[in-house]
This record gives sequence, C-alpha cells and structure tokens, in this order.
Amino acid sequence: MLQIEIKKKMKSLLYIMILILPISIFGQNEATPLKVWYQMGLSIPVQSKFHIHLNQTDGYGTSPYENKFRQTSLNLAFNLDKRMKLSFGYLFQNSSRDEISNINKQRFFVSMRLRSKWNVLRISNSLKIEKHDQLEYRYDYRLVYSFSINPHVNLIARKINLTPFFNASAYYNIGGNKISQYDSDGVKIGKFTADGFHRVRLKTGMSITPVNKVKISIYGLYQREFNTTWDIKNHRSINVVNPKTGNITRSFQNYFVIGTSVKFYLTFLKN
Repeated sequence: MLQIEIKKKMKSLLYIMILILPISIFGQNEATPLKVWYQMGLSIPVQSKFHIHLNQTDGYGTSPYENKFRQTSLNLAFNLDKRMKLSFGYLFQNSSRDEISNINKQRFFVSMRLRSKWNVLRISNSLKIEKHDQLEYRYDYRLVYSFSINPHVNLIARKINLTPFFNASAYYNIGGNKISQYDSDGVKIGKFTADGFHRVRLKTGMSITPVNKVKISIYGLYQREFNTTWDIKNHRSINVVNPKTGNITRSFQNYFVIGTSVKFYLTFLKN
C-alpha cells in the first residue's frame, strides 16, 4: 500500500513539473509583458450531437492593470461521429490599443477537429478558417492549426477530475494592409500583404471539475510572433524597420498570459 501511495505522489509531482517548467521558462523573460485573461463559458445541448457554446473573454494588461479587450463568441458544434467535430462560429471583440478606445471587430469562422487516443492520452488536431472584417488591418483571412494533448484516463485527484493539458497553435495570415518591404541595402522593393506564418501560441494548464457540470481551468499561455525564411525571401515580413526613419511597421506582439476559465454545461437532454 505504501509503494502504491508513493507512486501516486510521484505521478502527481511529474504532472506538476511538466506544467511548471514551460511556464517558468517563458515567465523569466523580462522583456515579455504579462497579461491576465478571464474566461466564462456556457455549453447548451440542443440534440445529442449538436451543442451551442457561448464564451466571453476579458483581457487585462498588468503595467498598469487595465482592461484591454473583451471578446464574446457564439459557436455551433456538430459531432459528426465519436472522433470528428464540425463547428461554425461568430466572434465580436471590443478593444483599446495605443490609447484608442472602442474598436469593435468581428470575425466568422469554421473549424474541423479530429480526436484520437494513444495509450492513456487523448490527441486532438484541428484546423480553423477565420474571415475578419475591414477593421482588422493585419489580415483578411487567417488559418489556425491547433494540436492538443491531455490524458483521457484520470490518474490524479479523480474526485475532482484534475487533468493537465497542453495546446500548440500556429497562425497563417492572408491579406490585410500592405507593408513596405526593403532589401538588405535598405532599398524599397514595394508594398506587399504579409501572407504567411507569423505566430505560434503554447498553452498549458490544469482543469478540475469541483461540482458536476462545472469545469475550472488555470493556464499559462505564451505567444511568439516572427518572420520565417519564406516570409523574408518573398517580402511578406512583419516587424519591418523603415531604414530612413527607424519606425517599425506591425511590430511583433510577444507576451505571456496567466488565465482562468470557468465553463458550465447545461443538461437538458437525458443522454
């Protein structure tokens, strides 16, 4: 009995170390600003294979601590089978940036998710296509690929369903306002849209179910923007420095997030 208890504690410690390690690495970068996100969600069953999801996210900066954006989304999700899900959604965002308030943006999206199992792990791959309105100057369309992994068998704190998770997402931009591009000698080549991969997000955390049909998550998220070799070669870069003025067009947005999420699951249906 003692050996079994020790193994359980070691397994719990391993999960905690896996989560703390990336958060510690990302959090140690003093040049990366820290943000705080609060999320609230509601899942409503319409049929056994059709659900409506409502979500709201409030984002805050920490220097100073003030609201930066609020996102409200509606998602219609269809379970095509046990592994595949198709979703259609709409998102509205009110944000303030660079002392400009009340910027309202909208986007529509469709996504497909494929879920599989490997030993005690649940693996998910998804692809989302977003269409943004004209107020989003950075891109018109965006493709988002996401990879998620978490255990489908609860190994620690089963009474509250304590579960670690990890998610990685890559973003491909299409369209938007054109950016002046320069060669290595500072000569202007022309103006081009910044099509290409320019962002990744890494997210890791823990979720619990303290009471039935309520899930609470705490997570850390790291966002990194960049220019790939393809972007530079084909003059599709962001964070472009004007050689004459030194001004930067569409600078990289790198930051770290500490977030909490609470989601409620309604149960109108018996099954």
